[in-house]
Amino acid sequence: MYLKTEDMTRVLRSHDMTGTREKLCESPLRQVTVEVLSGSKVLLCNSTPVAKHVYRILTCASNAVGNEVRISTGYRFLLCEVDIDGTLVNPYKASCLTDIKPEQCITPLNCLSDCICDCESPATQFYARKSNTCIERKTYKENCSLIPEDSTCYNNMVCVSGICDCEIPAMQYYDPYDKSCKAKRTYKENCPTMPEDSTCLNDMICAAGICGCSIPDMQYYDSYNKSCKARGKYKESCYTIEDGSTCYSNMICVNGVCGCNATQYHNPNVHSCNTTGRYLDPCLTAARNTSCYPPLFCSSSACHCELPTMFYDANDNTCNEGIPYEENCSSMSGDLTCLNNLFCVSGICDCEIPAMQYHDPYNKSCKAKRTYKENCSTIIGDSTCYSNMVCVSGICDCEITAMQYHDPYDKSCKARGKYKESCYTIEDGSTCYSNMICVNGVCGCNATQYHNPNIHSCNTTGRYLDPCSTAARNTSCYPPLLCSSSVCHCELPAMMHYDSSANTCNDGTY
Repeated sequence: MYLKTEDMTRVLRSHDMTGTREKLCESPLRQVTVEVLSGSKVLLCNSTPVAKHVYRILTCASNAVGNEVRISTGYRFLLCEVDIDGTLVNPYKASCLTDIKPEQCITPLNCLSDCICDCESPATQFYARKSNTCIERKTYKENCSLIPEDSTCYNNMVCVSGICDCEIPAMQYYDPYDKSCKAKRTYKENCPTMPEDSTCLNDMICAAGICGCSIPDMQYYDSYNKSCKARGKYKESCYTIEDGSTCYSNMICVNGVCGCNATQYHNPNVHSCNTTGRYLDPCLTAARNTSCYPPLFCSSSACHCELPTMFYDANDNTCNEGIPYEENCSSMSGDLTCLNNLFCVSGICDCEIPAMQYHDPYNKSCKAKRTYKENCSTIIGDSTCYSNMVCVSGICDCEITAMQYHDPYDKSCKARGKYKESCYTIEDGSTCYSNMICVNGVCGCNATQYHNPNIHSCNTTGRYLDPCSTAARNTSCYPPLLCSSSVCHCELPAMMHYDSSANTCNDGTY
C-alpha cells in the first residue's frame, strides 16, 4: 500500500528536542512515499532536511505492534518498526547504539554489545517475527524450520531437510557437551571419545584419545584423502610413509613393490616375512623352495636335505648321500653322515638303541621294536620284536608259549614255574608250567589232580582201574588204591579185591 503526502490529511508540527513547545509547520514537506507492509499506529522517523523531526499520524490496515514500515524520501531509505508505546524502534538485526545515543529495539529484542538488535541469548534463541517472540533453538537431530535471516538450530548447526545437523557432517561432529558442531580430528590428533568414533575424519577411530586406523597392522593412513586404506600384500604396489611403508606386517617397500629383505622369505599364510631357515630350523612347507637356504628344503616344517637318504655337511653347506646300515662312518662328522636316523656308533652306522630298535631295510631307518601281542614284520623277522620274543603269524609272542610266559615288567619271555616253584597270576592264567595252578604263590594241582613229574603237568587222580603214573605211585590214585602197571589197583592185586561201594580193598576170599 503506497500513500502520498498530498493525498493524506496531515498535521505538521515542529518539535524541539526538549519537547517543551510545539507549533504547526506551514511549509509543506517534500513529497514522501510511505509503504505500509503490515500496518502501524504511529510513525516517527527522521525523513527530510526541512523538518528534522516529523510526526505523521496515520490510520493503516492494522494497529498491531511490531510491524515493519519502509519510508522513502527520494534520497534516503529508512527501515523502522513501531513498539508498544507507539514510538519508532529498530527491528531484528538492525543496528543500534549502545554508548553514544542509545536507541530502543523492538520488544523482546535487546541492543547487544555488537550494536545489533537481537534476542538476549542469540546462541540459544532465535527471533520468530510472526509471534514477535524469542524461542529456544532446536538441538542436534531435532526438527527445525528455515526462517529469514536466521536458523532455528542451536549454535553453529544448520537446518537440513527439516533436521538440525552439522553443516558438513563428513568433516564435522556434534559435541553434546556444548551443543555445537566441531571439526573432525585427523590422523594422530587428539580426539574426544564419542559414540561410533564420530570425532575422527572418514573411517578413522578414536583409540586412547588419538585418531588412527582401526587395524594398524592391516591398514595405513593415506594423507592425501585423510583416510585409512588396506596395506599392500606381497608383490602389491606400495610407497613409503612417515612410519614405514604401506606394506602389510613387516614387509618392506622395494622399488614400489611389497617384499622381504635378503635374509627373509614371504609367509603366505600370515602375509609377513619370516627369517630364512638353516639346517633343522623351523620353516614353512607352503613356501618349501624359499623358506630354507639352498640346498635345503622344507620338510615336516624343518629345513632338511631334499632326500631322506642325504645328510647335511655344515662345513661346506652341502647335502650328501647318507651312509647305510652297518657300513663304516666317520665319527668326526657325527651321526649326520649316517642314513636317516642311524647313528655312527664305533665307526659303524647302527640304530641308536639296538635293544629297543630294529633296522628296517625297506626304508633304511631305525624303528621301535614291538612288544607283547603287537604287530610285527615276519619278512624282517624276530628282530622286530622286543627282547627274546619272536614274530609268530605277524604277532610278537614267546617262542614256546607252553613253557614260557611274558613278563610285562621287563618285556621279555621267561620259563614257566614247575611243581612247587614260585609263581604269580598273569592276564592269561599264571606263570606255572602246563595246566598247573598258582596256589599261595606256589605251582601245584587242584584237589582232584596229582602232579605228573614226567611231563610237569597235573593229571586227574585215578579211581579203580583208571590209568595212573607209576612215577607218582602214591598220589596218582585215590586211596586205598595204588598205581601198578600204570593202572589203579589194590596194593596186592592178586590177593585183594576192590569194593567200590565202600571204597576199600579186601582179602581175596568171597
